[in-house]
Amino acid sequence: MNQTIAIVMSEVFLRRLTPALSAFTGRMQDFRILSIHRSLEEVGKVLDDLKPIGLISEWLPNKVDDLLGFNLKIPHVMVGTHNIYPGILSVDVDDIAVGVQAAETLSQVGFKSLACLGNGTPYSDLRIQGFEQAVQGEVFPFSVHTESGFEEMRYSESFHEPSEAMKTWLLGLPKPCGIFAVHDPLGRFLSGTCAQLGIRVPDDVAIVGANNDPLVCGLTYPKLSSVSIPWDHFGQY
Repeated sequence: MNQTIAIVMSEVFLRRLTPALSAFTGRMQDFRILSIHRSLEEVGKVLDDLKPIGLISEWLPNKVDDLLGFNLKIPHVMVGTHNIYPGILSVDVDDIAVGVQAAETLSQVGFKSLACLGNGTPYSDLRIQGFEQAVQGEVFPFSVHTESGFEEMRYSESFHEPSEAMKTWLLGLPKPCGIFAVHDPLGRFLSGTCAQLGIRVPDDVAIVGANNDPLVCGLTYPKLSSVSIPWDHFGQY
């Protein structure tokens, strides 16, 4: 009889982990998938009915308390967070290394300035920290802008309008400028904002994102360059 393992996460994150998880499907594991965007009541009822022997969940800031509140008393792996929770194994990307790689890429081009665009999440702060560490001692100007307002948007959605503060920041950057957007949707958002302001990409502003998501990068014009993350290895933990 197969043993049931519940997976509670977004379709985007599940797509990232599937190549690694698929290697275990023949080992008496029955993965049952539930969207993390369902209501607390729905998720709780399904988990109660399934009675899984383990749980793999995604960390989302507005969902983590709900998941912890179920108190299932089964092995639980939470992916996408550095936070430590009692009785739960956390697995995450080395976000500082992502920032370092983005900085090394942009530093080789010879821009007049470098910058980071963040969104205020924990991974954003860590990636910017890595970027800053990598460019310490450089003589060119460096700045950071954090744009808010994405809290209710899902990963692939793109309808947020840039703040006046962001527009002012972008227009004031010494150009040509290299900007690291901490993940691909933010890179696409940045590219669209530049187009609104008449800033040429990549002539005036070159953008590097993170995740190397073909959906997001491919729907960005010009096509978004991005730091690749080895999700296939990530899922094996």
